[in-house]
Amino acid sequence: MHTRKQKNGGTRNSRTTLFVRGREAFIEFDYGLLEALGIKDNLHRLSERVQSYWENLPEEADEKIYPEVRIALKTLREKGVILGILSNGLLTTSLKSLEKHAIRGIFQMSQN
Repeated sequence: MHTRKQKNGGTRNSRTTLFVRGREAFIEFDYGLLEALGIKDNLHRLSERVQSYWENLPEEADEKIYPEVRIALKTLREKGVILGILSNGLLTTSLKSLEKHAIRGIFQMSQN
C-alpha cells in the first residue's frame, strides 16, 4: 500500500485515493447529467446525493445469491484457486455487496 502526502499534512493511501478520485469522477458525471436535464438548483448537493444512492445500493437492493455459491467459493479457495472480482463499479459498492452476503473474507483483496 502506497501513501502520499496531502496538502493539509496528512497522508492518503492509494486505495483511498482510488476511491476518492472514482467518487469525484462519478459526482462530476452526475452533475453534468443533472445539468443536461435542466436542473439548475443545488447541482453539487444533488449530484452527491445521487452518488451516495449508488454507493449504498447493495444495502437497499434485493440482491440474492444462491445458497450453494458460498460453499462453492469456500471450496475453491481451500483448493488454492485464486478468486477475483472484476467490476466497473466503485470498490465500496462491491465490498458492501460482498459483506452483505458474508463472502468478503473468501476473496483476497488487491488493487493495482
